[in-house]
Amino acid sequence: MIKIRIRNDDHEIDIRFPISESELFAKLGEIHAVEGRDAAQSVYVTEVYWPEEFSMWQKCSMSKQMKIIT
Repeated sequence: MIKIRIRNDDHEIDIRFPISESELFAKLGEIHAVEGRDAAQSVYVTEVYWPEEFSMWQKCSMSKQMKIIT
């Protein structure tokens, strides 16, 4: 599961993915970041928290990653 921290003005909240559209709009509403489903939204991602399962990629060089993928 991936978690991000988003900010709108002075409000911050953590959101975990995967998330349903209705849950996402409820979370964004908590920090006053939505005006309606059709309105343009503007928030800033301030942090991305990667799952432990992805931590091995941080220790590998890019060439090793490419060899694993190809």
